[in-house]
Order: sequence, then C-alpha cells, then structure tokens
Amino acid sequence: MNDLFSSPLLWVEQPLRAPAARSHYKILDGGGTLVAKASEEKVSLGRQAARTAVGGARERTVQVTGPGGEPLVVIHARNEGGGRVLAPNGAVIGTLDASRRGNYHSRDLNDAAGRLVGTLEAAKVGRTYRVRDAAGTQVARIDKKWTGVLKEMLTTVDRYRVEIHHPLYDPLRVLVAVSAVALDMIFFEQKDWPVPG
Repeated sequence: MNDLFSSPLLWVEQPLRAPAARSHYKILDGGGTLVAKASEEKVSLGRQAARTAVGGARERTVQVTGPGGEPLVVIHARNEGGGRVLAPNGAVIGTLDASRRGNYHSRDLNDAAGRLVGTLEAAKVGRTYRVRDAAGTQVARIDKKWTGVLKEMLTTVDRYRVEIHHPLYDPLRVLVAVSAVALDMIFFEQKDWPVPG
C-alpha cells in the first residue's frame, strides 16, 4: 500500500509557479518524505499562456502518482464546484459534492454509488476542515496554512496539513488522503492573474 493512503500525517505543498499555468503538488508524509506528486498533464504552453493572460481554467484534472511515477488516482475538479476521484482505470472511487449542511466551503464525501461516507466541515473562512465519517465521528483534520499576504494573494503557493486520527476504510481513506489537493483545485486555484482590482 502506498504511504499516501496509510500515513497519519500528510503535508500537501503547491510550489511557486507561473499563475494559472498548470496545477502541481507535492505530498509528503509527516517526516518530510515524498509519498506522491499530483500534476496536470498535457497542458500545452499555449493553454498555459492563455490561462495566465485571461485567468484560470473552470475545470482541472491532476494525475496523482507515487514517488516512482506509478499511477495512484486521478482528481477532476470544477472551480467553485465539486470533484471526482478516479482510479487509474477511470472507475469512480468517490466524489466531493457541495454539502447541504455547513457553509459554502463544506463538502460531502460520497462513494461511487453516491452514498455519504463522510463530510468535510469547513470553518467560517474555509481554511480549516473537520473530517467526519458517515456516523459523524471526527476522523481527520485539514488545515490550510497561512503563507503570508503577498503569497496568498498573488502566487500559487499553498500548504496544507492533513492529520488522520486513525486508520480509515475505503473509499473514505482515499478521499481524505487527496481532499487537500481537491479543495485547493476547487477553491484556491482561481487566485490566478489577472487579479481583480
């Protein structure tokens, strides 16, 4: 089993890149060892330039691979919408959907059949998420770390801490492990240029 899905602590880092160009993330375990990478593939230089000039994409798809390049999952997300997590063969593992409870940033975690397996319960400003299983027990916590005013407003740099309190069952285990990447794609990739004035 890949450490992405078994580590009790993950750090998700989005390095500095040209605004709007291409989504890219590093996922580290609690000791700082790289356990996965996630990046948009096949985004032409022309498309990257267009995104930079007129703003970001409405939808993004990232491939999540292990440190050696082995495919783990695919995340497809819509800006300000929801997301789907797929197995490498294209089978749906689960979804992140707008929640009927909680605030705008909260999301329901559903299995492939649309059954609720957990929730991402956002704090008022959407920087902290309590992760609950279907029974309502808090099983994890995701924190979007503050990177500074200029980095927050003008760059792509983001950093998340994902703390998983105890081993989880599938598909919740997979959904929680990649939720920080999905949340960033849904809510924070649109801090791309041009910045509204």
